[in-house]
Amino acid sequence: MTPQFKPYQMVYVTEEGDCEGGTFYYIGEVISMPLPDGNIMVRRVPAHPGTAQEMPMTKLTALQPHQKAKWVHYARVRGSGQFPVDMLRYDSAVPLNFSLEPHAFHRTRSVPVIIPSFGFDDLIVCNVTKSRTDSGWTPERWRSFLWTCTPLKAEPIGGYA
Repeated sequence: MTPQFKPYQMVYVTEEGDCEGGTFYYIGEVISMPLPDGNIMVRRVPAHPGTAQEMPMTKLTALQPHQKAKWVHYARVRGSGQFPVDMLRYDSAVPLNFSLEPHAFHRTRSVPVIIPSFGFDDLIVCNVTKSRTDSGWTPERWRSFLWTCTPLKAEPIGGYA
C-alpha cells in the first residue's frame, strides 16, 4: 500500500476555528511518513522547523499538480482589541510565533499567546503563495479590525528562487 502523503509534500490543512466560517485552510508541509495512530507530522509554515505539529491525516488534502506552493510570506500584525481570527481564514495565514487561546471570560474571543522559544514579541503570521511578489496580504481589511498587517519578507520553499 502506497502512503497517501509523503515527506516534503505540500498539503492543504483544514483547521476548525472561531472564525466566521468556522473552518479555514492553509498550506502546510508534511515532514514524516504516516504514524500508526493515523496522524502525521506537518509544519504549519513550510520549511520552518519550529512549527511542526502532529495532526490527523483527515485534516489534510494534497495540492493538485497545478497548485504551486513556492514562497512563504511573513507579516507582522499589531492591534488593539480582539484578535481578528477571521483574518487568518481570509488571508490563508497561520501564526508563526504565537497560539490562539480561548479568552478567560468570553468564549467567542481568542487571545494571542506568544511562544517564548521564538525569541521575539511581535505577532508574526505566514502564508504560502506561488508568487514572490503577490503575498495575498490584505492590510486594508486588517485595518478595518483596528489591526495593522505589515509585510516583512518572502522566502523560497525548497529549491525555488
